Amino acid sequence: MRILKKMRAFCKVTDNKTGEVRNQVCHFLWCKEGINTGLYFEVIEDVHIEEYLSEPDAWTGHTTKSGDDIYQGDIVEQKARDKWGKIFYSLKEGRFMVQNIDIAHYLSKFNVYGMEVVGNVHENPDLWDSKYENQN
Repeated sequence: MRILKKMRAFCKVTDNKTGEVRNQVCHFLWCKEGINTGLYFEVIEDVHIEEYLSEPDAWTGHTTKSGDDIYQGDIVEQKARDKWGKIFYSLKEGRFMVQNIDIAHYLSKFNVYGMEVVGNVHENPDLWDSKYENQN
């Protein structure tokens, strides 16, 4: 099976073992196997997806030095620049970018080296606002 794209979405799920309902990030793989192409839920836990609470975020194709995948919507700390940024996809530029307080710049294998993912806009909606205010 060849993975074409990785995505994630914030979902409302029901735990199949306990019946507990909770919100969590779910990962999906867009794969091709032979002539079949389809979307597969990456099963980490035994859960049933009840509702999608966000649009899917695409994997940027980049990982941090510590091995964390970087997705659209992630909030990152750029240690070398002592800055915080939010990952987004620019339709105008046709690529993923990092939005800092002062500038947006391309996401590349060179500038992800010093990045750490500290949260995302779905699970930590106030994190970007608080980091943005502290950089002013």
